[in-house]
Amino acid sequence: MSNPPRQTGFTLIELLVVLVIIGVLAIAGAAWNTNRPSTAVRGVTNDVYGLIRAAQTLARNSGRNVALQTQGTEPGHTLTLAYGFFAQKSDGTDDFTKGPGATSANPVMGSLTIDLSLSRYAQVADAATGQFAAILPNPAPQDDTVLKTLEPSSFWTDSDNNLFQGASTPSNAFYFLPDGTPSADFYVAITGVRSGVVSSDLPVGLILASRNDGLLSFLKSQSNDANSPWSRL
Repeated sequence: MSNPPRQTGFTLIELLVVLVIIGVLAIAGAAWNTNRPSTAVRGVTNDVYGLIRAAQTLARNSGRNVALQTQGTEPGHTLTLAYGFFAQKSDGTDDFTKGPGATSANPVMGSLTIDLSLSRYAQVADAATGQFAAILPNPAPQDDTVLKTLEPSSFWTDSDNNLFQGASTPSNAFYFLPDGTPSADFYVAITGVRSGVVSSDLPVGLILASRNDGLLSFLKSQSNDANSPWSRL
């Protein structure tokens, strides 16, 4: 007696299960990809804030001026932020033309490299590229209820107040005074990136170093959404 022929292929139920799994994976992948800029912007904002805070603490603890120096410009380049003492002259005063690393006597005390893996989803909006102005955050810092009380409109629109101005030289770098206040108020903006392009519908981070208000950081979940407030981190 011959056996009935074995049926091959998938049953309808098996096909439906496979389709459901594919759908779940697709949704999870889309959500993961959407969250990458948000995670990266928050991460870069916190990292830059942390290094600036460390420089401020060193100034307070040492009673000396501590310089901040940057190197590199976006997009697509690895940026660095370093801090340390100025070289000292024979009379013991600071030589403001010789910042961290200029001599063996004043090494870099700490540094942060913003690598390209993060920069794919978040970029420091440096003065050279003007990315912060390009995304037109809504509200703009000068129109936000909190930020406009901290700095005037002219402050936010002046690129000279951006810490990341390319390869900064010691003579024009920002630095912290021995009491921990900055030599001048400055800011750092971090913008979200999608497919290598800064976009206004992605998160944006903001760090403010103020002589009057201290060191503050903010995050806006969607740059062009008027209902998305600037929130303190």
